[in-house]
Amino acid sequence: MTVSAPSTSRPSMLAIGALVLIALAGAGIGAYLDWKWWHPTSGIVVTLGAIGLLLVGVVAWVTRWRPIRPLAFAVLAFGIGALVGQNVGPSRPPISQAAGTVSVELTEPADAEPITGRADCQLTPDGENFEISGDPNLRLQIGDQPLELRDAIQLSVARGDMWEYGEPRTDGWSLIVVVSDSGPFTDDEIPGHQYLTSNGESMLVGSGTQDAGAIRFDGLVLDAEQSQGAAEPIELAGTIEWSCEG
Repeated sequence: MTVSAPSTSRPSMLAIGALVLIALAGAGIGAYLDWKWWHPTSGIVVTLGAIGLLLVGVVAWVTRWRPIRPLAFAVLAFGIGALVGQNVGPSRPPISQAAGTVSVELTEPADAEPITGRADCQLTPDGENFEISGDPNLRLQIGDQPLELRDAIQLSVARGDMWEYGEPRTDGWSLIVVVSDSGPFTDDEIPGHQYLTSNGESMLVGSGTQDAGAIRFDGLVLDAEQSQGAAEPIELAGTIEWSCEG
């Protein structure tokens, strides 16, 4: 009776299949992270992470220590998949920069004066995602405050999930307002600022497009982690209007 030799093709096919699945998992994760971290300064983290995995896999493979060689192949497959997924996966729309203007009419505080100034607009071709940021030199004037006592106010309005402040909202709008204490300060005092952001319960009513629009807001919440110092708490509500040179 002839005894056939044990088949070695099945384990090899299983190993190849496993490596393919690992590579596909790496491609999916690479594509997702590249979509989520679309900004170049964030997306480079995915590239560096994948390259780091490739280096680890190569070092593990060249040691030729048999117990870790399967792990080396798995790490290499995942790293290659992550790079492929990052580069061939879906991409965010291109962003164009434009100059614009912004105006703010506050109903809270009730005696706040209107604010106007230039704006920086980040726009996309379909207009589904955009960000409007007011000039950082804008000042909040309460009543007849002199210039040196007016707090600096920075604001950014966003639509879509490329720029998203605070908690995600179903309507896609989000808003941050940072109010910085103008002083005067003693040598022992740290200038404070309040970082106010929208959440799911904030009242945001946006209208218009990325080229020209407005948003009414109320119910912003203080982000304690982003805020600093002992700035006096402030409640803000009102309307922000913008116009961009698309």
